[in-house]
Amino acid sequence: SSGINAESQSVLFSFLRSRSEYERFKAFLGTLVGNTDDHTFSNVEQPVNPLIDLDCYIDVEKFKLAKGKMAARDELASSIKQLYLTKKYFFGPASPAPRNIQIKVLGGSGHKMPPRPSSPVLLEVQKYVLLRLNTKWIKHYKSSEEFQRRQDRGGSSLNRRKVNDNAQSFVFVDSKARANAHDMLQLRRTLMDHSKCEPLKRYAKAKSDRLLRDIEFWIEVQRYKDMHHRHSSTSLIRKKIDTIIDCFLDSTVFPKVQVSVPNDIAHKITESRYDLGPYIFRQAQAIVTKVLCNLWNEYNTWCAKFDNQPLPTAFNKLEIEAQQKKLVKQMLKQKQKEEEKERAFLDANTRFLGLILLLQLYCLKS
Repeated sequence: SSGINAESQSVLFSFLRSRSEYERFKAFLGTLVGNTDDHTFSNVEQPVNPLIDLDCYIDVEKFKLAKGKMAARDELASSIKQLYLTKKYFFGPASPAPRNIQIKVLGGSGHKMPPRPSSPVLLEVQKYVLLRLNTKWIKHYKSSEEFQRRQDRGGSSLNRRKVNDNAQSFVFVDSKARANAHDMLQLRRTLMDHSKCEPLKRYAKAKSDRLLRDIEFWIEVQRYKDMHHRHSSTSLIRKKIDTIIDCFLDSTVFPKVQVSVPNDIAHKITESRYDLGPYIFRQAQAIVTKVLCNLWNEYNTWCAKFDNQPLPTAFNKLEIEAQQKKLVKQMLKQKQKEEEKERAFLDANTRFLGLILLLQLYCLKS
């Protein structure tokens, strides 16, 4: 069993260390969402979502990588419990583990999962998630026509590189662009708490309107995903998709894309607006999250300067400074326009005078 786990983990890590292979694998899993044709899960009441298996495995791996950071590990463990150790996933009909293992993870029949699951519990959960990823989803992926074609051409990362289980993956480490797990969780908790989010919104607005819209976009996408988890009606989900797209990604107000998302990705989402899946905004939200991580770090650094000063006073100063900068910018822009008009007027006068001189010369010659 341990040999099988080591082998399956090596195969999965080979995907996670290659960005292109990981994206292909994830896209393939996305095509399987809601597919209940497979006889393996024909008796399952709740459809199995392979993307959740992948997310769960990665989140537990992040927990393992946060060695020595107790606060970060505690928050990661609590987050994993809320996201995956529920009746909708690990303790439900779509679980990757059999019923006896589910009871074992709980600590016995009738027991409840504590708010912060222990490390052995999370490792046991990951073991069965990995087992299904390997025996089910990776097996399907490796037998797909697209993967086989790349194998024949020698284009798969599995053929090109030797697997090193000690090497860290881009999924878990992205240098300065990715905040550490603790910061990510703190940011997420702040965005989902109205009272804590309001000061961050004030700071963002003082910096730029786009950053404020990034926060609002992130929150609305999160609400959209929550609607899926609550099994809201199709009409409400459809209305939410239209609202998010019309407000942030395909606005009638300039600019068309109101948030920090590339135009091509915004266009792709707009074209897919009739896809009711929970992950339609996933790529856009991930991009915005990176922007907000940078904002979050700046915000915390700024707040630390005012330990002995009430934050409302600090916010007032920040907003006054931002307003002054905005006015200066507008004045410079207005001055630039006036100078351009003046140059255009002088150019027109010069051309007119030149034309008169030419006419005078012509008259003298005549």
